[in-house]
Amino acid sequence: FMLLSTSEKFCRKIQSKTTPYLRSYHVTVNPYTWFTMDSLEDNWQSLLRAVKERDLMIEKETLRQEQREELRKAYAAQANKFSEWLETTKQKLTNNRYRLEDQRDLIESKHEEIKKKRAVLREIEVISF
Repeated sequence: FMLLSTSEKFCRKIQSKTTPYLRSYHVTVNPYTWFTMDSLEDNWQSLLRAVKERDLMIEKETLRQEQREELRKAYAAQANKFSEWLETTKQKLTNNRYRLEDQRDLIESKHEEIKKKRAVLREIEVISF
């Protein structure tokens, strides 16, 4: 898309070339068209306003997308850390090389660790919305 200054310059350049040309004919009323110099001027001004509005909307959308990208990165970082922890925990809990007492102790310690990780999971959920 063209930036405001580029779009506006482009429109003004066209206007500056066409307006003097049209005025050189000194036509006040043309029975073959509804266009008058005043209506053409109004159309040019409407076009310039539309260009400015469009560029403002594009700028807002760009800012919104940049903010969403930052949220996506934050979410990915948190979710990846949590996923790694979850995978490590799963591997430790499914490893059958421990004695039963050691497995019980591990499960109890992981239970406490999981309680602490709930806050991290809530942060991830908040970022995702």
